[in-house]
Amino acid sequence: MLYMAGLWKEFAGERRYVILTTAANTSVSDIHDRMPVVLLPDQLDAWVRDKDKVLNILTGDHPMLEKTAV
Repeated sequence: MLYMAGLWKEFAGERRYVILTTAANTSVSDIHDRMPVVLLPDQLDAWVRDKDKVLNILTGDHPMLEKTAV
């Protein structure tokens, strides 16, 4: 399971969504210079309920991702 930080807003009667991105860490920097803000399971409640912790999530270190050839 991969949890990504995002926001939504009602616009013209429809919900619009965005996935937040950050500078890529070394796990994906050879593919792209940006990556989604990945949330760990223990950060989910803070992302939804604690605006003080949100800043730490956005500016902190992000988990390393695994690449799989397809």
